[in-house]
Amino acid sequence: MEADETIIIQYVTTNCSQGGDDMNFDHMFWVAAAAEMEKHPCSGASKTAAACQSKWGRLRGTFNIVDKVANTSGLSYSMECGASITPESENM
Repeated sequence: MEADETIIIQYVTTNCSQGGDDMNFDHMFWVAAAAEMEKHPCSGASKTAAACQSKWGRLRGTFNIVDKVANTSGLSYSMECGASITPESENM
């Protein structure tokens, strides 16, 4: 995981009450997230509110897919081993 991903996840986790049950955050939340990102310089361009919102959307989308695979498909997934796809199970 990239450093900026860790920072945005920590920021959202710490301030998740601002997003309600659906974790939908308003523009000012992302402005504050961008200000927090500036305190922790990472590689790449300066982080804007739009960039933080976009990054969170991608991370959330990836999490939702992995969560479904791990919890409803009958396939296994762990942070240590990933999806554990082997040559034998690849053509499932």
